[in-house]
Amino acid sequence: MKRKIKAAHNWKYMQDHRLNGGKWLSESLKKNMEQILHDKLGATAPVVQDILDYRIFLDHKGIADQGLSLQRVKDCLREYLQTTDNACFVADYEHVMQQSLPPVLRDRLLMGYHPRRSGDLIVVPEPGYYDFGTWSSPTGTTHGEWNPYDAHIPLLFYGWKVPHGETSREVHITDIAPTICQMLHIQQPNACVGEAIGINER
Repeated sequence: MKRKIKAAHNWKYMQDHRLNGGKWLSESLKKNMEQILHDKLGATAPVVQDILDYRIFLDHKGIADQGLSLQRVKDCLREYLQTTDNACFVADYEHVMQQSLPPVLRDRLLMGYHPRRSGDLIVVPEPGYYDFGTWSSPTGTTHGEWNPYDAHIPLLFYGWKVPHGETSREVHITDIAPTICQMLHIQQPNACVGEAIGINER
């Protein structure tokens, strides 16, 4: 089995070739978010813990200690973030199902959500844009976007008793484990959510 990891084109390469793409500057947003909360809700202490992989982590205890509503804080930040440069969608993770999002994007957000680990809000940048900070290389790139240029990953099975075949239908990383289990005639893991890929498909 072999997976090829894909990634976005370097932002400078995109701009040099007059293509849509560039930097999403998360580091500069944190200070602005705190100022917005101070101006609109009267926050007196920082409540944005971190911005990691486009996810916004809030200090729930700090919000409660200031007598603020967590939902009002999230709504305020969503409204602000949606107006920032190169932000395509901003979602409240807890209420993704009630928000206007393309179904494919909504489903991927839900599949990647854990209520205690995933943060409170998530920003989906415009296609071709990715997070760029002091840790980033001007000549490198990254991956982690939902777009086809980043998420379309070829998958190859080869070896003992793997017949020749191919498929062009969409499959998912979560389909790998059930496919191997089917080939070995063993039970799938208890938390398995994927479906076996027909290895004889042509």
